[in-house]
Amino acid sequence: LAATGNRRLPLPHNGARMRVSLRPRCVCGGRPDLEPHEPMPVVRCSDGKKRSAETSSTASSPSIAEQDPATPSKPNPRDASSDGIVFDVDSSNAAAVEPLPTAAPTPAAEPPRPGAGAEAAAEALAVEETRANLVLCRSRPSFAGDWLLQRADGDFDTFLSDVGMSWLNRKAAMALNYGVGRVRITCEQPCEDDMTFLKVLADPRKREARSCFHVGAGSFPVSDDIGTLIADASWEGEVLHFAARIDASGLPLTMLMYLNGDGALVEEMISSKGTSVKYVFAAQI
Repeated sequence: LAATGNRRLPLPHNGARMRVSLRPRCVCGGRPDLEPHEPMPVVRCSDGKKRSAETSSTASSPSIAEQDPATPSKPNPRDASSDGIVFDVDSSNAAAVEPLPTAAPTPAAEPPRPGAGAEAAAEALAVEETRANLVLCRSRPSFAGDWLLQRADGDFDTFLSDVGMSWLNRKAAMALNYGVGRVRITCEQPCEDDMTFLKVLADPRKREARSCFHVGAGSFPVSDDIGTLIADASWEGEVLHFAARIDASGLPLTMLMYLNGDGALVEEMISSKGTSVKYVFAAQI
């Protein structure tokens, strides 16, 4: 079909078979629209007539002579040439004719995977949460260093009664001034959530209490002058919050640790009845 110059061959409408010769014919005479010796296909129909394979469906062509089927055709020297190609075309089955080659179609873009939008939204949310956590981490204080108890504020006798301490022990705590000038805290804080506390208690009969924990990692024991506590630590802004209970009595207790405006370390305790006391520690250089 390429030899026809991409021209479509007019097929008979009666379902006849055609014999198409792609042997070149010189159609120079009277055809100024074609270059000399341009290949021109010839169609021989089963009715014995020759027709031109031009785009026009007009049967009369100056370069093609009709021939009576009763009259034998005169051999053409060009017909015997081996340069041409002859093939049959069945117009009754148009689907059997191979279409002209066309440009390769552009591959379609790959459709988005199902759920890709949800995954992208989840990733964006995770990035925003990470950024928020980083900003929050920068605002969290560091308790690292050595701290000495400078003063004790609040109603300690009522607080100690709320947590179940006997009258005799309350009088002993008062005699020790609740540990002012004696209680010392040494804190190691390699990162915001990993902490180790070493605490010298007010009662000289008790040894130093050591507590190691990771904020948000679950419960851990804490030793204090009022007894052993089971606590869970979490951050509330710049305040380290301990939700605790006294191991011996099961009474709930809340502890808060933060830095005040003067840079002092404050350890605040709130009993189950709402009584609050504060231990204020000064940094030791």
